[in-house]
Amino acid sequence: MKALAHGLSFVALAAAASAQTSVTIPAAHAASDAVRHLWLAGAGDDMRQQVLIGASHLGALVGKQLTAIELRRDANADAYPAGAAHWTVTVSSSSADTYDANRTFAANVGADAVQVFDGQVAFPASPAAAGPAVAWTADNVVRVVFQTPFAYSGGRLCVDITGAAVPGLESYEWLPDAHSEDPTGAAVTLGGGCGPFATQAYVDDYGLSVGSTATFTAGGTPNFFAFAMTGPALAAPVPLSLIGWGAPYTGCAIRVDPMSVTPVLLPDLLGASMGVGTWRIPIPNDGALQGLGFVTQWLDWATRTTTDAISWTVGARYALDMATVEGDAQAAAGHLVTNTAFVVRIEHQ
Repeated sequence: MKALAHGLSFVALAAAASAQTSVTIPAAHAASDAVRHLWLAGAGDDMRQQVLIGASHLGALVGKQLTAIELRRDANADAYPAGAAHWTVTVSSSSADTYDANRTFAANVGADAVQVFDGQVAFPASPAAAGPAVAWTADNVVRVVFQTPFAYSGGRLCVDITGAAVPGLESYEWLPDAHSEDPTGAAVTLGGGCGPFATQAYVDDYGLSVGSTATFTAGGTPNFFAFAMTGPALAAPVPLSLIGWGAPYTGCAIRVDPMSVTPVLLPDLLGASMGVGTWRIPIPNDGALQGLGFVTQWLDWATRTTTDAISWTVGARYALDMATVEGDAQAAAGHLVTNTAFVVRIEHQ
């Protein structure tokens, strides 16, 4: 009997040693709802999402086998209908800093990449959860158990999800919890625009930070070129009429050195009246850039007019130490944000 008891004790210890444990990232939201939500890849549209997690969150996982991930629902008064998607999940690590992430998907995948899952993932029917506490229960989470564990040895972690919608099982309303920080950069409109697209210049404030990608958009003549001029502000605005442009409109003025220009095609995205162009500037992960200011203004070549100029300042890098890249499932690149990411729970043994 004593020998049997010792044997049972050994089995119990072995089972405890191999038991699954988990880490929630960011840890501050292990039990409480965070401030944002994100879409789920494949919940309705084919999408690729990369969740990049900095090493500062992962100390407890070094030397462990990662065996599963969970995404918890967002807290709100709506019940989520059940659904499903086909997911392919690849996990890899990298020595790169989170804020050196790239909007090109392949650039974020480490050399040790392992396809940990390929198959259908269930989005459970979830009753309303008003929060602020939301439990990690089966009806509140999307859970993926890895078919092949991933050995994590340190560095930045990339969880790469390609999701394909399953006809008849779409669940657009299933929104996972996500954390987000407020913009650290700033932007203000200076004026100087004229003509039909004078006010059609915008910047994503969340990208104006060290290590992020500043994203500028403008409206203009469809299927034609506009020029994104970026540089230091001029001491005084220069009337566009000095070079014979801007007529018959008034108020056209250049507020930035026009020697620094980037041509951007304005495809016909909004119908015959206006095309939209996007220009992105990667801001290096260099703290010395914090506080520097620039001006961006668009010149519509077809009408010889300008948009309002935008004065912008580079803000501090975000403290989140996570990033998200998401876009079309077949695209080489997506939209990068360094201030927003899923609240994720990673299981290990």
